[in-house]
Amino acid sequence: TVAGGDLAFCTFTASPRLWVGFEQDGLRPFWFLTGLSSGDPDLWISDYAHEDWIREGDHTTQIKTAAVRVWEDCVRACVG
Repeated sequence: TVAGGDLAFCTFTASPRLWVGFEQDGLRPFWFLTGLSSGDPDLWISDYAHEDWIREGDHTTQIKTAAVRVWEDCVRACVG
């Protein structure tokens, strides 16, 4: 959860990035992150429906922090 919004993370085989969106929007991804393996993620907006929310306060930083945590958990689970 970031600033009251429940986020969902997903990947797509055809587009290997970590995608993120609001869970209540039916897992429709609005943004994706790159640079997770380096620990310095970049957040890219692919659908501007929630751009104002992303730019409020420290939401971008919170999304990036959550994404790194999800990414690292997935790597541990997959690699061991």
